[in-house]
Amino acid sequence: MQRNSGRLMIPDDEEGGDDSGEWIMSYADTVTLLLCFFIIFFAEFKKKSEKDLLLDLSKNVNQSADESDSGRKKAETLSKIESEVRSELAQFEVKKLKLGIVRRRKEILVRLYERDFFHIGSYLLKDNGKNVLKVVSNLLRPHQDKIILRVEGHSDSLAVNPLSPYKTNLNLSSLRASQAANVLIDNGLYENKIRVLGFGSANRIVNDRLPASEGGKYLPKMGLKNRRIEIRIQTLDENADKFVNVGE
Repeated sequence: MQRNSGRLMIPDDEEGGDDSGEWIMSYADTVTLLLCFFIIFFAEFKKKSEKDLLLDLSKNVNQSADESDSGRKKAETLSKIESEVRSELAQFEVKKLKLGIVRRRKEILVRLYERDFFHIGSYLLKDNGKNVLKVVSNLLRPHQDKIILRVEGHSDSLAVNPLSPYKTNLNLSSLRASQAANVLIDNGLYENKIRVLGFGSANRIVNDRLPASEGGKYLPKMGLKNRRIEIRIQTLDENADKFVNVGE
């Protein structure tokens, strides 16, 4: 029997060998390398994301603290102004003049009613009205850097007299608000701190007419509560020119 010389006998047609497995090994190595790359990439991304998350969380906490501190300071400012307004305007209440002071969460509202502060059917202020506005101006001057004012005119639902120089309640309420604002400015408040609005009968405090089913008759005593101007003292914020009426 012929022995080979220690060499594995391979048929002649297979002498060159079968390299079909080599590409499989190369593919597996590539996939492994890609997998390692994505693992490293994900780990770095997660690490960065956690840092960003902690940074955002820290910013939110600081922002919340700043907003809370800002809100506290605004509340303190309003409380101080409210105390001063109530104290100084008490002299007019003693005279049984019809005015109102309302504290809301974000504002102080001072109401002056037509009966005691305006001439009926006119935008002209009585002396009582001028005196109240002068007191309000004196109180608010030291706080001008922290507040903004809305001066609003309101009326009842009764149409103006056809012979009146004012065509509509909206016209009259706007002129009354402007007149009140002028007095505030004349007594030292900055014009750019004041916004003037006329609402006519749109924002009545009470219904001054009977239901339509009962004839819709006008109720004069109820109407007196609607004829007024309102001075809204509001704390200043970053969007002072975009402020809204907040009755909260």
